[in-house]
Amino acid sequence: MPLNAVMSVLTIQSRVASGYVGNSAAVPALQALGVEAVAVDTAHLSNHPGHQSFEGGPAATVKVDALLKGVEQKHAKAGFNAAITGYLGTLATGNAALNAVRRLKSSGRCGFYCLDPVSGDNGRVYVDEELVAFFREQALPAADLIVPNAFEAALLLKTSLPTMDSAPAALECLLRFGPKRAAITGIETPDGFATIIGGKDGLWRIETECIEGAASGAGDAFAALLVGHLVNGKSFPKAVATALASIRDILALTQQLGKSDLAVVEGFGLLRQPKTRYKPIRITR
Repeated sequence: MPLNAVMSVLTIQSRVASGYVGNSAAVPALQALGVEAVAVDTAHLSNHPGHQSFEGGPAATVKVDALLKGVEQKHAKAGFNAAITGYLGTLATGNAALNAVRRLKSSGRCGFYCLDPVSGDNGRVYVDEELVAFFREQALPAADLIVPNAFEAALLLKTSLPTMDSAPAALECLLRFGPKRAAITGIETPDGFATIIGGKDGLWRIETECIEGAASGAGDAFAALLVGHLVNGKSFPKAVATALASIRDILALTQQLGKSDLAVVEGFGLLRQPKTRYKPIRITR
């Protein structure tokens, strides 16, 4: 690939000093795929709050906005192949991030926008309701791709948790808000989890096993890998399947090593090329 053909992605989300969550997970995931990652941090934490203690908090919106405008200026000519937003922390920062994405898209300097509406999991909401409303009413209609977990999909749609039976209908509801493609992850099955994906070309299901152990940041890494595979030319079903396979292999390695954070360094090659293979199963509409 010529040097001037390197893909680039703007990723706007949190960062931890220790561990692999938010941009700390997204950046190595994108780099593993040969994609330039331009990261703007919306929060600075010592580590994931799931550990016994942590320090830090949201970044000041005025500073986030300044950084966004700075990278826009630096990349004014080439732009970005895609943009991702993840954990935003506050409504004000959410607006700053979305405004930046809109500016880039309106000027033809952003290929597509992936919304990861980071707001909760396992029955717990960890952002303010106003941010959930922001995702639903503003970011979702502006997105080209949305990647909520099952709990977040339920929050956005104000419905019960999607099941294997109800998830296809939930995904189609998300698409009616505006995105061209969607993936709902973490849908419980008798043997593990399923991811339901879809767009104008149809719906697919990918089933994965449950791997116990540290998993914080897995969703952030998945979103980045998915975007990375898409900008590198993979079809949507293949990109999702490959990203899920890498996450499965990283989680298995993390469990094997007994680590409390994702084994990103030890498994860096798995981000680029997973050992596991998943085949998307088409769902009849």
